[in-house]
Amino acid sequence: MAFKWSSANSDQSPAMVRVAKTTETAMVKGDVLAVDITNNALERATSTTTVLTLRAVCQETRVSGDADVLVILITNGQLWEADTANASHATNQTFERATLTDHDTLNNSGTDVSTHAGAAVGEIIAPIGATSENKVLFRFFNPTVVTA
Repeated sequence: MAFKWSSANSDQSPAMVRVAKTTETAMVKGDVLAVDITNNALERATSTTTVLTLRAVCQETRVSGDADVLVILITNGQLWEADTANASHATNQTFERATLTDHDTLNNSGTDVSTHAGAAVGEIIAPIGATSENKVLFRFFNPTVVTA
């Protein structure tokens, strides 16, 4: 399941809100969403989504044509369980900044992405489970404190 609220957030509970979404796109729980400023709505993130447009994680299945979606807004300090494109390794990925492969997968290539305002959307904290499970504990960068 893409991105999931982590139980490591034991001191906080997620605030869920219903917001506008682009009507052209279907979404499922765990999809990372970015702002589509032209339509004043959220859309599924892509590999080119930056921290400046990152906004929320989808919390329900919605079909194209639906006008809104239930989300957890991304805020500072949250921890997420994330599916990754590659096996997770503590030796070469911990505390590396990472990009999205698409709306439901984190690119953990083992190479640090050096710019917050560019493609990097957050930081890998630690692997979860066996390396073959392709899961990590992840922290999104806060879009409200990053400048281009």
